[in-house]
Amino acid sequence: MGVGSGGVGGPRGEGEGEGLGRSGGRHVPLWLLEGSTGLVGGVASTLASHPLDTVKVVMQTASGPAAALGALGAARSVVRQGGARGLYVGVGPPLLGNSVDAFVLLGVWGLVMNDGFGDEGLRGAELVGSAPLSHALVAGAASGVAVSLVLAPSELVKCRMQGQLSLAPSVREASSLACLRGILRDAGPAGLFRGLAATMAREVPGCTIYMLAYNHTHIAMQRLLADWSPAARTSASALVAGAAAGGSMYSAVLPFDVVKSRIQADPRADPSVWRNLLALHAEGGIPSLWRGFGPSVGRAVLSNAVSFLAIEWARKALGI
Repeated sequence: MGVGSGGVGGPRGEGEGEGLGRSGGRHVPLWLLEGSTGLVGGVASTLASHPLDTVKVVMQTASGPAAALGALGAARSVVRQGGARGLYVGVGPPLLGNSVDAFVLLGVWGLVMNDGFGDEGLRGAELVGSAPLSHALVAGAASGVAVSLVLAPSELVKCRMQGQLSLAPSVREASSLACLRGILRDAGPAGLFRGLAATMAREVPGCTIYMLAYNHTHIAMQRLLADWSPAARTSASALVAGAAAGGSMYSAVLPFDVVKSRIQADPRADPSVWRNLLALHAEGGIPSLWRGFGPSVGRAVLSNAVSFLAIEWARKALGI
């Protein structure tokens, strides 16, 4: 991307012919390289933020007196019942899913914006505001649908594993693989996509907010830190813009994340997104729709700051 280019999914610097952008005189599609950096970001972000995700799901799926626990109380409950390892319960599926998710998100966004519309991903200071918002909405919707198809199965297994933390150890699934087998045994392959509608309700608008927030914040940070060294400027911009992207997205779409957690954690739960929203509102009004806000947004800020820092390093290594 280079220092002056501003964000993900856009034009290359002047050294375009160096690095993996071209291989043996053959042009490698930019969307494929962009997507590949997401694999690195997905691993880094999952390892950094999974404990907060566990706390979030425990808070969102709790009922009765446990529903009144704050983030700290939920974390203590997890550690008390499963030890420190309990904070990483169910980490396997999201480690894979988030990596593929980031590959798909950056790849599809780049494919639509670069190859579809020729807007070069809304990045580069000279492109601020020059691409129609309608292009970003189309790219966000396409990315959200694609990402949902990847995330729904992995997050289903994760939520099932995390939702069992309140059960006695003897009745919990022994591993993520055992949980996956149980879902396939009970509901078949279609059962892996339980909660897909809620996932799409979160990801379709969320991906648009996410990418616009990242690109525009990154551009602003590049300008603000113009006197910094290139390496420091790129790293700082990635951290701040990644945090802004994650925080903006989850602040906006958290009610759908709460609904998704409820649907996926309990196989007996009503699968309707709308009826779950109404039920949540009936239980506790508007605040219940943002249950787990602290750990959800905190996790999103941390994971995406780490993710985009890793992505920028990967971009530098790939020469894009």
